[in-house]
Amino acid sequence: VYHQTILAYAAELYDFFSRVESARIFGHSILAPGVVRVSYDNGLMLFVNYGEEAYQAGDAVIPARSYLVIEE
Repeated sequence: VYHQTILAYAAELYDFFSRVESARIFGHSILAPGVVRVSYDNGLMLFVNYGEEAYQAGDAVIPARSYLVIEE
């Protein structure tokens, strides 16, 4: 039943980790309670929203209980 869901998550995570595996974290910021931004030296930014409501970060919206990857 969960086979396709697991495969989809695995592909999504593989894509992210393949983009940051050789990158260094150079910044970690708490933007709001439950919302963090991790900046990598290759221009990638990972926003994680642990909260129950969407969060507006500039032009981007991080859905509740989700994440967003932005490349500068």
